Amino acid sequence: MDLKSAPASPLGENLKFNLSALRARTYRLYSENKQAETLEACKQLLKHNPSDPDANHIMAVLLTNSRQYIEAHQYIRRAMLTTHNAQYFNTLGVCLQNLGDITQAEFAFRRAMELDTAMVEPLRNLAEMYLNIGFYDQVISQLEETELLPREPSLRSILARAYYHLGRYEDALPLLDALLREHPELLDTLTAKIMLTASMGDEEGAWQLSRELLKRGVNGFTSFLIQATLAHEITGEQERAYNLVNQAKMMRRESSADLMLAQIQLALGDFKSGWAKYSVRQHSMEYQISRPQLAQDHWDGNPRVGAIRMAVHCRENLSEVIPFLRFLPQITDRIERFSLTCTKRDVNLLATAEGPRVVDHYDVYGKYPTQLQTPLDLLPATLKADSLPEIEFPYLNPLCGRLPEKSGLEKRRTKRSRKRVGIVWAPEKLQAANHRTRIPFEALSPLLGALGIQIYSLQTGEFAEQISAADADTQVIDLGEHVEQSSANLARVIDSLDLLICSDSPAAHIAGAIGKTAWVILPRGAHWIWGVEETSQWYPSLRLFRQKTAGRWDGVIQDAAVALREFTGSEEQQ
Repeated sequence: MDLKSAPASPLGENLKFNLSALRARTYRLYSENKQAETLEACKQLLKHNPSDPDANHIMAVLLTNSRQYIEAHQYIRRAMLTTHNAQYFNTLGVCLQNLGDITQAEFAFRRAMELDTAMVEPLRNLAEMYLNIGFYDQVISQLEETELLPREPSLRSILARAYYHLGRYEDALPLLDALLREHPELLDTLTAKIMLTASMGDEEGAWQLSRELLKRGVNGFTSFLIQATLAHEITGEQERAYNLVNQAKMMRRESSADLMLAQIQLALGDFKSGWAKYSVRQHSMEYQISRPQLAQDHWDGNPRVGAIRMAVHCRENLSEVIPFLRFLPQITDRIERFSLTCTKRDVNLLATAEGPRVVDHYDVYGKYPTQLQTPLDLLPATLKADSLPEIEFPYLNPLCGRLPEKSGLEKRRTKRSRKRVGIVWAPEKLQAANHRTRIPFEALSPLLGALGIQIYSLQTGEFAEQISAADADTQVIDLGEHVEQSSANLARVIDSLDLLICSDSPAAHIAGAIGKTAWVILPRGAHWIWGVEETSQWYPSLRLFRQKTAGRWDGVIQDAAVALREFTGSEEQQ
């Protein structure tokens, strides 16, 4: 019998027909957003045809929606064995982003954008990812250039939030107002408008807007969490924030609420409860991005015997390093040998801390191999701390750095010479939420005009140029270039001053750790580490000045100026 002329098998025809019908049903259910039914249909389809690219892609999307990113990544990779298109690359990017592989996620989103220039999703996902990890300049440059911006409200909302996080309120406000007129249902836009309103000084207006959340159909958990964020981060009302976040937690358990509650408890001085919850921070995307990706096991806090070496990893921002150095001595009874890994710029200063060998991040891969690792800022949670350990000040030695030549700081100050006052008014680089800590340079004029002092600028980064822009060169000696070379130099300069006046910055923490007198000028909703009082539990030598109203620096600067006149006058009377 001629096989070519043989009739087709009825079984084969039926199977082909059934698969076509099953595939059509799967697509219909998927388009109708019936996720449970789609999942079952997909499983049946893949049982008969495991390599079906669209079925694998749909499975990846469904698993991504349920936060099963490892399984989703396996399905999208299987789909892409035979087919590459913009949708597949976009889904791959979402999986990779949530698995912490930002570099590859960025590549996937950009490839999707190349394959379909009219597709909004990959651009929106890329911009949202940048926003979540604090890459605000990248958000702005990406979105300001796209032709999709005018017709896509979600992109305009992301752009407005990036403006807000960089303190560009005048750019953010009209965008947010226009969006809320056209699309009042956009929750992220309304949330940004609430925070912006408070940051511009209208706290009552912000609370009024926040009370509209429930009226607009926002669920109770989200409404309470947004209000708790407003109280905790912007208006600095920690007791109010504590009550609001607990109301949110009664409705739903989620790590974002746990982390905020931990930060509020730490701000209020409840270290035992706060440290117990603080470890959830390691699951946040921002933390996943910035931590070292190493193969060593994570230390559980239990004692280890034998020739075990551990790496204790520092974050790049010294503000998140110096406070936690006081926990290092508690490691020594549990691990005999450990190294503190940090950026090259900070090695010399941190090497003066008691206990560990201090190495550059890169050395941990080579000269100093380790078997265990732990992040420094999670040590209190790992050690199950219930208080702040006692420590002898200074616990860092400023003499490891050097003074700049011909600055006058190397000379011993006499009673008749002017007092040496250092200033820092902004972070080195704007990122995350630190735009609220930046003090406009012009707002410092009541301090710059004080009698009997010589002002030294210790400001580094992009904001150091504001001295020249404000024609303040004759009033201020700029040491920014010198202290930027190393943290040790910054510590040495601070140690040679009579007083440091600064914003929330690494300089404040260095001053506290070396036991130097410093005044820290804080936004109304300050970082939890600064507590709620005028003194710091972490650093006895610091005095804290707080904004009375969010976004307004004039009142708190005037308070500091009055204190500065008293400070300079007290010596002249001696």
